[in-house]
Amino acid sequence: MPIISALFNNTFSIYRPARAADGQGGWDITYTLMGTLEGRLSPSEGFSKEIAQSEEVHFTHRLYTNADEDIRKSDFVLIGTLTLEVLMIKEPSLADHHLEIDLRERQEEGALIV
Repeated sequence: MPIISALFNNTFSIYRPARAADGQGGWDITYTLMGTLEGRLSPSEGFSKEIAQSEEVHFTHRLYTNADEDIRKSDFVLIGTLTLEVLMIKEPSLADHHLEIDLRERQEEGALIV
């Protein structure tokens, strides 16, 4: 087990979106709990800016976890009332050591998942 695991201080739930035809030409999106993982969440100096009348939002948090976790871009990470969307997954050491996952906080009315 990598030494970085000693720094993990939280358990996160991972949800994966899936699309299914709604029978009316559109899609329903459902979220399936894929499991949990141990990790450490760090807020970032994320920011947003407007480009061509469209808001571009950069990552707001970074999650550190073991390299063998099953997590993908577009998954959702939940901890408490915080919902975070996976934007990018990096393995900086390229040695199956740990992952650095860039996340964006979702602030929507109503429950996004569950």
